[in-house]
Amino acid sequence: MSAALERILSSAPFARSSQLANFLRFVVNEQLSGRDEAPKEYALGRQVFGRGADYDPRIDPIVRVQARQLRFKLSEYYETTGAADPIRIEMPKGSYLPEINFAAEETIEPEPATELLAGPASEPAPAVRMPRGTKMRWIFIAVLCLVLAAGFVLVRFTFPWGKPDRPSDHAANAAAQDLYLSGKFYWNKRTPESLNRAVDFFTQAIVRDPRYAKAYSGLADCYNLLREYSAMPASEAWPRAIAAAKKAVELDSSSAEAHSSLAFALFYGALDTRNGEREFRRAIELNPEYEKAHHWYATALMVQGRYPESLAEIERARQLDPSSTAILADKGFILFYQGHPDQAVALLRQVEAAEPASQSAHTYLAAIYLTQRDSGNYLLELQKAAELSNNEPAQAIWTAAREGFAGGGAHGMFERILEVQQNLLKDGRWPHYDVAKTFLAMGKRQEALDQLQAAVQNREMDIVALGNDPSFAGLHSEPRFQELEKQLKLSLRT
Repeated sequence: MSAALERILSSAPFARSSQLANFLRFVVNEQLSGRDEAPKEYALGRQVFGRGADYDPRIDPIVRVQARQLRFKLSEYYETTGAADPIRIEMPKGSYLPEINFAAEETIEPEPATELLAGPASEPAPAVRMPRGTKMRWIFIAVLCLVLAAGFVLVRFTFPWGKPDRPSDHAANAAAQDLYLSGKFYWNKRTPESLNRAVDFFTQAIVRDPRYAKAYSGLADCYNLLREYSAMPASEAWPRAIAAAKKAVELDSSSAEAHSSLAFALFYGALDTRNGEREFRRAIELNPEYEKAHHWYATALMVQGRYPESLAEIERARQLDPSSTAILADKGFILFYQGHPDQAVALLRQVEAAEPASQSAHTYLAAIYLTQRDSGNYLLELQKAAELSNNEPAQAIWTAAREGFAGGGAHGMFERILEVQQNLLKDGRWPHYDVAKTFLAMGKRQEALDQLQAAVQNREMDIVALGNDPSFAGLHSEPRFQELEKQLKLSLRT
């Protein structure tokens, strides 16, 4: 086993990377020491990659990135120079504990002195065969630990464990900057696929330069949108976004990008509207030319019903980035909130024509047509948004809507949508806020209010818009709705 490990470490893929070599030594040692539980990401970051006590795996993904690279390099080794190697070391996905297997059956001849196995002197000792996949670590522990001890000591003393300096005037290296720019390119495309690619680029930038504030800000922005584009559950996206944004501000408190990322995550993710708005204003103060701060601040003002301010901010964002269809789509939604649905539809149709893959445009149009009881156009836009989201629940709802409409018109459509939504709701895969819209479309006001009550209690992100969302304009005279608004105003200021 020790020879097998050394063959891997001396091969070209590992000889060029001391980090990967040390990583492999460490995890193999953990496996052969008899551990049943894989080492934790935090422990690996500290012990293998030299991160300090403030290391946070949610925002510094070095272990996950290097584990992915280790899997790739092991595959490369076994496909090339190690193709005939009888012992295979593999890193299964989702674990940091390797599997050590035989690639093929091996014949082990007994030791000459092993009389109990050898039998009579006149007869050759039978060969002992090991079946494929059997882990023989008990045979190799003693030899391998001697080899690994030196490697482990090297890991401990090669990488400092102290807290690294974080000067405010830190300049990112060229490689990290290039990766960051690639991340921005894909982030601006705003599709589930492009956002995941952006996450990869921002993550690589952080690995290259863990003190690069902009890369953390970019990562936070990806998590902010991955939730919206149905590529990541909100319960996963918001904590990651907040953690990454706070790290960006910590590294560079003068960064408008960092404050803007934190503002969005606080306002919608933590429902901390007061501090979220304060961060938006701080971002704009630091860089009045930063279009994203104006853009996202505009949507925050919209859900609060501050439409003149919202339109002023979205127009400023358009002046700074005239080519952005995302800004134009959000302007259309602001017009809808303000009470101009026809203008909103005309503008969103322009966005659709210019960028058919704009999920926002289709989602906003579906919301508008739902309030107008235009079932045909609602169904069409619901389909386009579901297909672009690549999200299983959204596609299930669209399929149900199509089948229901074919069999029973608008009423049948909403009945089937409600059936699917309620099943998703049981698994926590759909918000109460959206189920309330379906009940209201069916004329079931009290059931809609029950769902809104649950949305407020569960602190779903959409409740920040409750008092101004045109979808619920018909409920404003209901005493229960008015009480919910009072509860919400108190909740958002805690």
